[in-house]
Amino acid sequence: MSSETNFTALQEAQSPHAPRRLAKLLLGLLLLTIAAMALVPWQQNLPGNGRVVAYHPTERPQTIESPIYGRIVRWGKDIVEGVKVSKGQMILEIRDNDPDRADRLATQVAAVKEKLNLSMAKAATYGRQVVDLAEAREQILEANRQLIEEAKRKLDAERHSVEAAESAVSQTRSNYERQKRLNEKGLTSGVAFEKDRRSYEEATAKLNAARQYVEGAQNYLNSKQAELEQKSREATTKIDYARAMQQEALGDAAVARKELSEIEGKQAQFDRRIVEAPRDGMILRLLANDNSEMLKEGDPLFTIVPETSDRAVELWLAGNDIPLVAVGREVRLQFEGWPAVQFAAGWPRAAMGTFGGHIAAIDATDNGKGKFRVLVRPNQESDWPDERFLRQGVRTNGWVLLDTVALGYEVWRQLNGFPPVYDDAGNDSTSDKDGKAPKKIKVPK
Repeated sequence: MSSETNFTALQEAQSPHAPRRLAKLLLGLLLLTIAAMALVPWQQNLPGNGRVVAYHPTERPQTIESPIYGRIVRWGKDIVEGVKVSKGQMILEIRDNDPDRADRLATQVAAVKEKLNLSMAKAATYGRQVVDLAEAREQILEANRQLIEEAKRKLDAERHSVEAAESAVSQTRSNYERQKRLNEKGLTSGVAFEKDRRSYEEATAKLNAARQYVEGAQNYLNSKQAELEQKSREATTKIDYARAMQQEALGDAAVARKELSEIEGKQAQFDRRIVEAPRDGMILRLLANDNSEMLKEGDPLFTIVPETSDRAVELWLAGNDIPLVAVGREVRLQFEGWPAVQFAAGWPRAAMGTFGGHIAAIDATDNGKGKFRVLVRPNQESDWPDERFLRQGVRTNGWVLLDTVALGYEVWRQLNGFPPVYDDAGNDSTSDKDGKAPKKIKVPK
């Protein structure tokens, strides 16, 4: 048998050369396309969804509550769901179940006002009494001070009398002792001796009397000083009592003023039986029925949607993406009811039917489910749909635009689960701090 084997049938079954060359060409083009696509620019973005809202919180839907107890007895003219109302327009009237409550409140107000007036008059009377007692105390004390000064002068005079009496006693005692020695020697008559003795005794008696007068003057002075202290304490006690009564009257006036404020508050609340529209807007829901439902204070009556042209979109973003978001970032929006042709997630600027905006605020915390809210306002050059078409509550899809990178880098990043490029300054990713274009990111090999 020959060592060489001929496979004629197999050779005849091989593909023609032209299709094989075409297949190789297509494979080469595919590889070149993949390589080229790796260098195509890709817009990194963070998707989110939300709804249209009013930018100012007071212009968002509001639920008006009942200010008092009662029943709805009357609705305003043509008040139905969906009707437009103006600020201050009468919406409904609530009437209390007690028809005499207004009269009783008025009576209570009058009684408390009378109590307040009496308390203030009483306080004024005691105030004047405090002033009068203070003036009377000063007059009494001044009179007693004068009596004390007079007693001091009298005491000084009596003390001078004692000094004079002591001098007289000293002189008469000298004369008496000299006459006594002369009489004992028989050198003088007994008449002169008796005269000097009587003079000495009279001077001694006057000295004792003067000393008693001094003691009496001192006692008088002490009594006047004690009387001054007693009258001062009595006058002070009366003043303190009058001042305490004045404070008590002022306290009663404060209590009456508090009661008056509470009752007037109830009266003012009762007078708010007419509920008016707080803003221009549209009645969204009527939440209460007339004459068939007992309302409590705080029960919802109706919901109004204020008219506003200052709109925004609240988008909810994942907590994993929120560190990359900064105020001023550009956002592309797609509104429900406004079809958009989204070519690819990486080229939102090329999408047709989307609208531009920028981030105006970012919530400091999540909604309890890991989602963070951002408020998006329209750009100056972006023309959002008219407010009569783009109403509050319209669902919205949004894409927060980040940096532009190569498609190959984005594929590599997605496969490895890396986050998008983070801009520390939160500035526009199209330029750096010096205004120069950012460097292109190298595609990993």
